[in-house]
Amino acid sequence: MYRRVTTAVLSVAVAVVATLFVASPAQAFPKGACDSTVRPEGRPGDYFDALSPIAPTVWTHNMNGCQWLDSGQSWTMYRGTATIRLVNGDLGIYNKSGVLKWHTNTKGSGATQMLWQQDGNLVLYTAGYAKAVWSSKTYNKCTGFKFPYLATQSDNNLVIYCGAEGTNALWASHTNGI
Repeated sequence: MYRRVTTAVLSVAVAVVATLFVASPAQAFPKGACDSTVRPEGRPGDYFDALSPIAPTVWTHNMNGCQWLDSGQSWTMYRGTATIRLVNGDLGIYNKSGVLKWHTNTKGSGATQMLWQQDGNLVLYTAGYAKAVWSSKTYNKCTGFKFPYLATQSDNNLVIYCGAEGTNALWASHTNGI
């Protein structure tokens, strides 16, 4: 009897502790944005491909779809010459001195998450990917190519490409040389 009660009490205690300390549930991606429906844990920008040249002086970090940036986080561009940040609902590219050089003009929009989707669209969403507030309008524009990719280039330009590197640019921030 004593052993059964102890086991029952211990089971209840473990269940209570597990409930108190379980990490918050993973966030679901918007339907169709990624192969996975749930965002994996990890820092943004962990999944850059290797550096590769597009022109004699321009190098890129290439990202396949399903990369994200949460409010207050940043991606460092080539050798720290610029950063991409999501601050107060506005996605911006800042030069090495911290001066804003390009932005989505969405300050105060409620955007808290940026998602580089597998369909080739760069999108700002409100919390939990509930509502899109800005996009690059490059959704499914890479028909006939293996996949779109987002490049943070050594010239500080953020570019969405289809196909071979340096060709078929769909969208760019036009921040080269900042």
